[in-house]
Amino acid sequence: MKRILFALVFLCLFKVNYAQTKNIDVDAASIPEVNCASVDALASYIKQHFSSDTDRVRAIYVWVANHISYDVKRFNDRDKNPDAPPQTSANVLSTRSAVCQGYSDLFVTVCKAVGVNAIQVSGYTKNQGKVNIISHAWAAVELSGKWYFFDPTWGAGYVTDDDKFVKRFNNTFYQVIPEKFIADHMPFDPMYEFLPYPLTNKEFIEAKPASTRTAFHYADTLKQHLQLSIAEQKAAELRRLEAAGIQIDLLLKQEQYLRRSLQTFGSNDAFDEGGKAFNTAMDLYKEYIGQKNKQFSAIGDNDLKQMIESIESNVKLSRSLMLQAVVKTDGQRHARTTNVSNLDRFWPQLMKEKQFVQQYLSTEASARKQLFIKR
Repeated sequence: MKRILFALVFLCLFKVNYAQTKNIDVDAASIPEVNCASVDALASYIKQHFSSDTDRVRAIYVWVANHISYDVKRFNDRDKNPDAPPQTSANVLSTRSAVCQGYSDLFVTVCKAVGVNAIQVSGYTKNQGKVNIISHAWAAVELSGKWYFFDPTWGAGYVTDDDKFVKRFNNTFYQVIPEKFIADHMPFDPMYEFLPYPLTNKEFIEAKPASTRTAFHYADTLKQHLQLSIAEQKAAELRRLEAAGIQIDLLLKQEQYLRRSLQTFGSNDAFDEGGKAFNTAMDLYKEYIGQKNKQFSAIGDNDLKQMIESIESNVKLSRSLMLQAVVKTDGQRHARTTNVSNLDRFWPQLMKEKQFVQQYLSTEASARKQLFIKR
């Protein structure tokens, strides 16, 4: 009797949960078009109409998978345009088409905009046991202190042998635990496996279980990683990649990319790259001041947040490049000292503006104009 009662309770709970998920899917797939023109608009709608982080992430996955088509032409043209800039979330929303980078970037950007911790992960995959020869990108999301994987690209449909995209929603790649996701998705950086015993590339390719050695504790490693300079992050990623084994051409290319990045940090090119990063930061800062003079009336919250974060990121990159550049003359040494000094003087002002933006974004819309009144 107890068994029957337990089964009945379980069935009732299952029906309730299934109904709730079904309602979320219907609501997410039918978000009004006027609320889908920008990341801010989409995030705002999702925050208002879906109450929990889990429901919001579900809504984002369903919306992206149902509304973004795979850009077959962009994929096929990748070798012709190797230096083509990555798609922005705004571009994906505008064209409603993307390759994996665009899918995952939009998914992660909207997750962050609704207050959910998410990151984009790059790596390679297997299909029916066979390793794919092209790289791929997906997303990882932290929910209630645990990490889960999402692949909105594979969740949107598939491409036929004659290069036709077939839109077909797939729930298989929604909120997958790391132990299961690793069966066909392997990050270039094993830190992003989120496993206590990360697989080596050989183990992934040959579908063997991970040995029970402790390579590192991913939670601690991720926390430390975020505190490193950009050059130190690249160096740490390279060490983890090589420790996991360079088994295929894709891994070799990733290794070469990381080595080239590190060489840039340690070469004369670092002065040029550092200067470019500084100029980018200054151009963005000038645009920021223009938007601030308009009391941010012409920029959305998420775009404003991304702008100030981009300024900060470019300033950090510029300083890191300058400090790690190899100086060979007194002129270069003087230039480095001057540039780093300028960056250090600018930093407190930038942090002051970042604090103002944080205050602005956390203030109710009706009270924001008061923030611009000089006291």
